[in-house]
Amino acid sequence: YRIHIVRDKAFNAFALPGGVLAIHTGVLSGPAAVRDEAELMMVLGHEIAHVELRHPLAAYEAARAVLGSSAEEAAMISQMLQIPISSEYEHQADRRGIELAVLSQYDPGAAARLWRRRSKARPRAKLPMDILGKVLGSADRILATHPSNAHRCARTRSVAQEQARSPRWTRFYRGSTNLRDRVPGRRAPH
Repeated sequence: YRIHIVRDKAFNAFALPGGVLAIHTGVLSGPAAVRDEAELMMVLGHEIAHVELRHPLAAYEAARAVLGSSAEEAAMISQMLQIPISSEYEHQADRRGIELAVLSQYDPGAAARLWRRRSKARPRAKLPMDILGKVLGSADRILATHPSNAHRCARTRSVAQEQARSPRWTRFYRGSTNLRDRVPGRRAPH
């Protein structure tokens, strides 16, 4: 997997074909950021699950059907990001992401904590109708195809309880101290 950090305050992450993952800086810092390493693993696990379950490839194939096989990659990616994602794909990626995190001994309850907190977040303000507003509005329409945060909280809580009963692990790791002192940005030279 190749993970890229996108400098954007939105709480967002996405996966592209070939194991390319993008994590927005809003996942790592700011008011909506993950609070511990286990929550970060739920976000990463979810995106890895999309790749594992071949969801980005399905979006790529749909984009290629719309644009044709001779379209440039940038146009394909732009089209992929405009195609609504099935909410069933999101549920599958949530479930498998929790399973992947549990295999690494991360607390499965982190997913429910994250989505419970996200469900209480303020909705986005009304967008301007300039070009940036239209682009952001397109992103909002894509996110509208995702299950609501409250619904995801309920479903992930159920999966987390199921995973917590796994006989393989008696303790799970949250990693809250590892993220407490994080400072996003460039590393200082050594």
